[in-house]
Amino acid sequence: MHLQKGNVRLERIFTTVLFVGLIGVFIYKMLRIAEVSERMMIESHTTQLKAALELRFAELMMSGKQHTAIELVETNPMLLYEKMYPQQIFEGYVGEQWEVEFDKLDDGSWVFDKKTGTLMYKLRHNHIVTNLDPEPAKLQWHIKASVIVENNLSGKGKRERVESLKLVPVYKFEWNY
Repeated sequence: MHLQKGNVRLERIFTTVLFVGLIGVFIYKMLRIAEVSERMMIESHTTQLKAALELRFAELMMSGKQHTAIELVETNPMLLYEKMYPQQIFEGYVGEQWEVEFDKLDDGSWVFDKKTGTLMYKLRHNHIVTNLDPEPAKLQWHIKASVIVENNLSGKGKRERVESLKLVPVYKFEWNY
């Protein structure tokens, strides 16, 4: 009888340890899914913003207003996206601000800094990227123009022509997985 009680205790201890271990693995996997989801969301949103920018540039080219494309360099790419898809504003987008107080933003927030002309995202999971930005929780993008200087058609003087517009990171970063 005494031996049987010992076996029951041992079984309870084993079951408890196994259960706690399984909960730990479950939590770890759920955290990993959240991190991968954040990465996918960032990549998806930046791809959509790039497409909106390319579409706007194509519209300017088709209408013969390619020379005005340089004005888009300081523009908020979210505004271009909102014109294309007015009902699909990104979750966490807080709008435009002058001199963003980044520390006061919620994790997962998108904001456009009008002073610097950059779109910023505050990470929920800081360790998913290796970031060369001085503030590791911040990812930043801006619109960059490729400009070609060429002779005027009249042969007198030079003119600048915007060849392309791209949404590029301000600081390089790499995904950790």
